[in-house]
Amino acid sequence: MQRFFNALSAATGLLLVAAALQACSSNNSTGVTPVRTASPTPSPLNLLVPGTTATYTGTETAAVTFVSPGSKNPNSNASYTTAEAYSVASSAASAPAPYQVTHAVSYTVNSSSTPTYGIEPKSITTTDYENVTASGGLQTVTLTQADVAETGTNLTSILNNGGSGAYTSSTTTTYSPNTTLAIYPLTTGETWSTNETRSVAAQTSTATASSGTQSSNTTTNYQSDDSFTVTGTLTNGDSTTRSELSNGSATVTNTGPKPLSESIAVPEQSPSPSGPWVIPVTQTVGSGSPATTYAADWYSGTPANQLPPSPLGSTVYTVVGATSSLPTGCSVTGNYPNIIEYDSATTVTNVIAATYDTASARFFDSNGLIVCRLTTATTYNYNTATGLLVSTTTTNTSSSLTSYTASSKYRNLK
Repeated sequence: MQRFFNALSAATGLLLVAAALQACSSNNSTGVTPVRTASPTPSPLNLLVPGTTATYTGTETAAVTFVSPGSKNPNSNASYTTAEAYSVASSAASAPAPYQVTHAVSYTVNSSSTPTYGIEPKSITTTDYENVTASGGLQTVTLTQADVAETGTNLTSILNNGGSGAYTSSTTTTYSPNTTLAIYPLTTGETWSTNETRSVAAQTSTATASSGTQSSNTTTNYQSDDSFTVTGTLTNGDSTTRSELSNGSATVTNTGPKPLSESIAVPEQSPSPSGPWVIPVTQTVGSGSPATTYAADWYSGTPANQLPPSPLGSTVYTVVGATSSLPTGCSVTGNYPNIIEYDSATTVTNVIAATYDTASARFFDSNGLIVCRLTTATTYNYNTATGLLVSTTTTNTSSSLTSYTASSKYRNLK
């Protein structure tokens, strides 16, 4: 879900949400900004004004449930309180876009519900490079690059290797063409989606007792249908090359201390033509011989699962319309006019990781200012060789505006 959460971060302040980041593309194969006309022509909003700041407080719950939990993979139920500082500044001359938008989120775990598995976040800081253009009465906000730095504790590493589990991660995502974050004014009933052809460079380090600091360094190049290629090094020292095609077939080649060759074919009926749908998976571990298994077809395509969804990732946005009150979960400080709700729905299928993600979000916008955000996301994790469900992770978040300061030059949003 990294792509999804990167997009949510980009949307927190004065912007509409982007197609999700992580890591969630759309159905517009060209990646071109959706076209519509504004009628009547509205007064322009003051978007991306350097000097603008805002703060948000919120909550997050994360539940990991295993089909067969054990000492190395216990179920986990965690809750956090969050605090976010948002700011807009002019970018340096060498930056990829004119405006630098920063979201710095800190996490405090609640003592009554501490995590026991996965990553316990401490802080996530996202720096987005954005632009805003005006044409035909419309204002369009676009994202060129997003840098994400995360710190926390890798509880899974502690369970398996001991040590402190100190965790750091840095990710840079570049979009070509730029991805659309917002088109103002919002129009009730409007729906749109945005494709993302992007490159994700990620470096992760985890401290463990058995081998010191383990690091991975990879670059992933995504196409607009969410097919991708990955190159780089893994935490075990292997060099990796992975490719996932738009039809759901995939290959993995790891060379180094723990060599692996894997191919995942498109689903077939076995026996043909009336048997159950299965996914052929062939693995060669080390110097061993190839072994083929037929995994249960876990894809959420139609009909009856069969082929994976096309595209593999999709995000659709819908403007619900004006609302006179905020729902439970929103605790906004102050009064803000002209609140409009818009929602997003995301699905992502990752064949190599054997995961299926769903996410939904509700955003409450006041003249270009997000005053409240409510999200829920679920990841279904499957066994690649068998296709059986291993675990489910569900995350719910809320974030509410607590303070807002416009640049001294512009103060008409509130």
